[in-house]
Amino acid sequence: MNIQSIREQINLFIYSSKEKVLNKLNVLSLFVSLSSLLLLVYYYGFPHTLEEEHSVFVLIQISFGFYILRYLIRIFYDFSPKTFIKNNKLETVFISFLIIDAISYNIFDLLIIQSFFLRLGFHHFTDFSNLFLQSYILIIVFIDLQQDTDILPKYKFN
Repeated sequence: MNIQSIREQINLFIYSSKEKVLNKLNVLSLFVSLSSLLLLVYYYGFPHTLEEEHSVFVLIQISFGFYILRYLIRIFYDFSPKTFIKNNKLETVFISFLIIDAISYNIFDLLIIQSFFLRLGFHHFTDFSNLFLQSYILIIVFIDLQQDTDILPKYKFN
């Protein structure tokens, strides 16, 4: 039995739960995305203590953990993971960066990607990284709103 046949057996076994799991994941994604957006508004819009800043940072890390888990579940339920990865290149790159940074931060207490760019002379990488991550959250919020609710499908976003 090769890997492809094992994968097919798993797909047949999980097929009945695919729609239900992905629908619940989309609803949860909408909640996490909106919560992350509110966290960013709170973080940048209001003064807070170091303890509150740390709590917001932890909650944002949890939301990134959710995005990683969501991506992995979507790959797991897809019948062709290679095609899924090819069709979601930007998300794959972003999730890869999140995984690398999460592993390096939790094991070595070092953000490898940030250190790499700092060594290349890109001294404002932290600001750029924060802007990129926050933009990603906003994009996910809009995508989730457009796909999962009747609020944004009336509007066309290109």
